[in-house]
This record gives sequence, structure tokens and C-alpha cells, in this order.
Amino acid sequence: MPVKVAVLDDHPIVRDALCSIISQQPEFEVVASGSTAGDLLEVVDSSDPHVVVVDLKMPGSTLDAIRSVTGGQGSRNILVFTASAETTDCLDAIEAGALGYVVKGSSSDELFRALRSVSEGREYLSPGIAGRCLKTITERSRQKAEQPSYDLSYREAQIVEQLLNGASNKSIARTLSISEKTVKYYMTQIMQKLNAKNRVEVALTVQRDRAATAAIR
Repeated sequence: MPVKVAVLDDHPIVRDALCSIISQQPEFEVVASGSTAGDLLEVVDSSDPHVVVVDLKMPGSTLDAIRSVTGGQGSRNILVFTASAETTDCLDAIEAGALGYVVKGSSSDELFRALRSVSEGREYLSPGIAGRCLKTITERSRQKAEQPSYDLSYREAQIVEQLLNGASNKSIARTLSISEKTVKYYMTQIMQKLNAKNRVEVALTVQRDRAATAAIR
């Protein structure tokens, strides 16, 4: 069964081109399109897509629209596809609940990789912006007077390791022989301990702390 994709972009030429490029791949099927942030809820409700490709700069508040369908935790697979390569825009989108962020001007192959990852519940950031996001998060942490500590349980540590390998909640549940509902429960606990808003921030925080520990050693 092909991956159902919805495309939202306020520029008709860009939107039509995206729909055409994605539709040419047998593994994807474009099921809906829209042109404003307000269309996001309607598209999700009417077509139930596996992935929603969203331009960040559309009429209305795109970030609020993303939050409304994700709850800020990436529960709906949102892939931001935008012209902005600003780190703050990427981090804002992630914090709103987007699972992927790809900059316009990227190759079609990268777009397809992002679509596959996000459709499977795995995070994807354009390589160039991913490094800058990690750097920004690290700098923000260093500015804090005290760095919050965390102590993961054995099961939480197992889940984090799976997450770092790019596994989706469903895959983690299968590997650890637990229910997907249990994985979501542990993920909530992990996010609270790491003061992270979503899975992407969990992964970036753990990677940052491991890199800092390695540098000390």
C-alpha cells in the first residue's frame, strides 16, 4: 500500500510541482493538498494522510496548526518543507511537533528519504541544518546556570538506544517485546527527565551529552 501524502504550500506552482514529483514515485500517493495553515486540520481529518508536507511560511499560523494536530509530540507525521534554513525556524517547527524538516532546494532524493523516514515515525532533518540545531541546543544549555541532571532507568535507556538508531515507536515495541502504548509511556517519562519537548530533542540531548563526556575523557 502506498504512503498517503498531503501537500500544503501557498504557492500554486510549487504545490503542483511537489504533488507531481511525489506522485511519480509508486511508493507514494498524493491524497490531498492545501494552501493555508488553516487547511492543515481539514486535510488531516478528511484524507488521513501518513505524511503531511507543510510549508512553514503560509497564511495563518503554521506552527499553531502543527501543534493542533500533533499535541507538540510528533504524534502526526509532519514534514516541514520550506525555504527557510534558519536554525530558529527549524527548532520552532520541531518544538511544535514536526517530525522532519527539509529545506527547499534540496534534491528530490533527499525529499523522498525524508518522506520515508517520517512515514515510519522516524525523525529527519536536512544534514546541514541538523548540525546547526545541535550546536544551538548545546549553546543554550551552556548558558544555563545549572545543567539539569537525569537518571534513566534500564528500560528507558534501552528505548533511547533504539531511538538513536532511528527506530519508530512500533519498531521499538517489537524489538523490546512490549506494547506501543508502553513505549509511548516511557517516551513521555524520558522527555520529562531530559526536559525535551519531543523525540528529536531527546536524541539531540543524549548525543550532545555523550559528545561532552567523550571530550572530557
